[in-house]
Amino acid sequence: MLREYTLFGYVDKVQIATDRIKNVVRDHPELEVIVAFSGGKDSVVIKHLAFLAGVKFRSIYNVTGIDPPDLIRFIRVSHPDTEFSKHPAGTFFKLSMKKGFPMRRRRWCCEYLKERSPNDCLTITGIRWEESPRRKSQRKLLECNTLRMILNPIIDWTCTDVWEFIRSENLDYCNLYDAGFNRLGCMLCPFSSLTERKLVKLNYPKVYANFERCFVRIYENKLISNPIAVKRWSSGSEMFNWWVKCR
Repeated sequence: MLREYTLFGYVDKVQIATDRIKNVVRDHPELEVIVAFSGGKDSVVIKHLAFLAGVKFRSIYNVTGIDPPDLIRFIRVSHPDTEFSKHPAGTFFKLSMKKGFPMRRRRWCCEYLKERSPNDCLTITGIRWEESPRRKSQRKLLECNTLRMILNPIIDWTCTDVWEFIRSENLDYCNLYDAGFNRLGCMLCPFSSLTERKLVKLNYPKVYANFERCFVRIYENKLISNPIAVKRWSSGSEMFNWWVKCR
């Protein structure tokens, strides 16, 4: 819950999160503030928290080419101030022809498409420890490198906290959550559940077909350049079906 009772009294997670934003922005006035906005529930929360913190920021959505159309519509309608940023090398399908299909342990797509941000800036994200053991072990509240600084102000929030905040602040959220999707973002992501992949096939058959066509092209190219890499499959469609079901 957003107000938890501990040995030290009540803890207000909203106040803590806004203070985290205020303090880092105050300590680094030279950095432009970017809200990494994906359209999902977590990014809806951090964008509103940045507003409550009273800091000046830009909201930027990184175009992948494989996010659900309903999600894109939600961003355009409910968050018209959000900027759409396209990777100069193209979207997922174009990059896949060069890099191959992503897997759980080879997710080039996140680095190239999802997690891009301008250099010399402070990027605010909605990353949370609860989402995966890997994030719990590797991600911190504040992350710094030579190019940028990343702040994860709700890193210790639970999914229940996120939804409680959305409802208490009467914030709009994408209708796909009410349609059965537990997480939003790239369709057929290697980390999505089998149920969510079936929902993609059911709700977005044209996008699903685009994925298969891309795999067919990858397969045909590999038959020429590196046939050993695809010898376990008899066709691009078979390779695609394996990829969808077995991560």
